[in-house]
Amino acid sequence: MRNKQSGFSIVEGVIAIVVVAVLGLVGWTVYSAHNHPTKKTANATTNTSSTTQPSKENTTAATVTPQSTYLDFKELGVKVTLNSSISDAEYAPFDTPSTDGSKSYGISAQSLVTKETKDYCEAKHGPLGLVIASTTAPANIAGPIAVDNKTVFKYGNTYYMYIPPQNLSCPAGEVTADMVQSKINAFTQAFATLQPDN
Repeated sequence: MRNKQSGFSIVEGVIAIVVVAVLGLVGWTVYSAHNHPTKKTANATTNTSSTTQPSKENTTAATVTPQSTYLDFKELGVKVTLNSSISDAEYAPFDTPSTDGSKSYGISAQSLVTKETKDYCEAKHGPLGLVIASTTAPANIAGPIAVDNKTVFKYGNTYYMYIPPQNLSCPAGEVTADMVQSKINAFTQAFATLQPDN
C-alpha cells in the first residue's frame, strides 16, 4: 500500500518565502525613495570656489564667486543671486506634489530650522514660499499673470514663478515672526535676479 500525500515540499516553501522577501524589499525601497526626497541647500562660504558641505542628506552648496553667492536650482536649470541676509537659503521638493505637471520647490533658510521649528521650517514645507516651474502660463482667479521679471519669468518654454507664503507658519522658540518676514523679503528681492544656469 502506498501513501499519497499532497502539499508543498520544503524547497517550494523556501522559494516562496525568498520571492516574497525580494518583493517586499523592492517595494520598501521604492516607497522610501518617494517619501524621503533629497533636500538641496545653499551654504555660504568665504572661499571663491564651489564647495559641498557634508551632512546627513545630499546637499547642493552655493556657488560662491568674489561677486556673488547663488542658489542653484539644478533641476530647473536656473539660479538666483543671494545677498548676505539670505545666503543660507535652501530648497527641497515641496511636500505636496503638483497634479498639473509643474515642479514645485519649497524655500527655507538654515537659520530658521531648529529643534522646535523642524516640523514647520524645513524647505519641503515652503516657509519662505514656493518656486514653481511650469510650461503653462501662470494664472490666478483674475486671469493670466504677466511675466514681470520680478516674480514671474519665462526662459524658453518654461515659466518660473515665486509665490510668498500666505501666512507665517514657521515662528517658534527662538525663530520670531520678524526673522521669518525678513527672510521672505530677502528671498523676494533675490528671486528678481533669476537667470538661466549656464
